[in-house]
Amino acid sequence: MTLALSSPTILSNLIVSDIAPTRTSLSSSFIRYLKAMTAIGDPASGARTRQEAGKILEGVEKDLGVRQFLLTNLLPPSASKIPSKTVRFQIPIPILTEAIPALGSFPYTVDEGRSWRGRSLVVKGARSEYITESNIMTLQAFFPEMKMETLDAGHWVHAEQPNEFKKKVVDFIFGPRDSAS
Repeated sequence: MTLALSSPTILSNLIVSDIAPTRTSLSSSFIRYLKAMTAIGDPASGARTRQEAGKILEGVEKDLGVRQFLLTNLLPPSASKIPSKTVRFQIPIPILTEAIPALGSFPYTVDEGRSWRGRSLVVKGARSEYITESNIMTLQAFFPEMKMETLDAGHWVHAEQPNEFKKKVVDFIFGPRDSAS
């Protein structure tokens, strides 16, 4: 969204997955996830399998689908390039933890008058709190040609409803090109 608004000629399409262009703090669940993922990666955890790591995550996230999604970047000890007897994440957990405050900050406000008139698809999770009635107007102000689709999912629509999400994206990319369709 930032790229579309700052360099309007670079993109031909924009697909947004359950997030609004607002300035707000990220959900505290992200901090809990990162702390649990840090603990999993610590050799003291003794986690050697995905199941053991999943048990640790279960303490901070009850939803199996969310836990499975968080574990997609987990490497077993044998797959790791760094010698270890325990599992570890291939994503940079310390960098993400440090970046949490900045991740919730959108650089523009509607008052600035920026907008992008390209084709835009916004896929919202029906059970997510990241796109609300109030910030749908913000999305429409920034992206007046946007089309919004809702899937029966939480925030991670692409992980919770992968086939449905993929269909929405493919239909959008290869579908009609005019805003009236």
